[in-house]
Amino acid sequence: MNRNDLLGYVDDVRRIVANGDINKAIILHFDLMMGTYQQRPLFYKHILKFDRFMVAVALLSFSFENPKMPLSRVKDFCRDRDYMSSNSLDSLFSFFETTGFMDIFTYEEDGRQRLFRPTSTAQTAAKNLIHAYVKPSEDMSPGWRGLASLALPHNYVSYYYKGFAKVLDANVLLGHQRPDEKWIMNRDGGHLPMLALYVDNLRNPGSKADQKVATYSNLSSRLGVSHTHIIRMIKEGESRGYFRCNKHQVQLQPEFSELVRRVMINIFAIARVSIELGAAHLGSPN
Repeated sequence: MNRNDLLGYVDDVRRIVANGDINKAIILHFDLMMGTYQQRPLFYKHILKFDRFMVAVALLSFSFENPKMPLSRVKDFCRDRDYMSSNSLDSLFSFFETTGFMDIFTYEEDGRQRLFRPTSTAQTAAKNLIHAYVKPSEDMSPGWRGLASLALPHNYVSYYYKGFAKVLDANVLLGHQRPDEKWIMNRDGGHLPMLALYVDNLRNPGSKADQKVATYSNLSSRLGVSHTHIIRMIKEGESRGYFRCNKHQVQLQPEFSELVRRVMINIFAIARVSIELGAAHLGSPN
């Protein structure tokens, strides 16, 4: 599938997802993500920032695509996509190694090259995150021929990342086209602070588009990020028209709800397409 065909297919899946119960899917996604996040909040708040997360999924995708992929190739790819600078990438690779996310070792056939492999810890984390991305959209369109017909294995990490490698190669990703989406996700905790505000609003009986939800302190405590970080995010969102601030409470504006739904529709669509592409490529699990 060439890039134009892939773009067209992702758009088709977006429309399917958009016609489902997106709010129900968002709530389930948020709950699943928080279940994983709270196991290692310091780790996840660091890697879920959009640019860092893209580096992490690039490492996993390239590893499943080619176990002998040099680390330098992944570094060049991420730098060329402007995810991070060379120095920042080196620091992040070291962080992944010290936190048990990946092993880095010298290539026996060429001592100048370093290879890498995701650890069992990384694969467990990846499986949990993939589940949080894929599961919420399964019931959104029961008649859809996609995931329901795949009969995925229990461990479908290889499916997802082999497919996601194709999405990466085609550069069909969130944030590349819309800076406003990347802005709110490229922070500590990634998209979870955004979803915490949105889901609080959904779960508030009789809520309205501008319902007051979640104090700064509450968000800071639940997500393990600093009070200052939350304030800065909200203040910047206010300047963009997404929030109104009233003392220590946040009022969501309709523009924010539209942003969240657009972001999550894209996330769910990319996840489903990745699984399909990987299944078509592998035929059967590794």
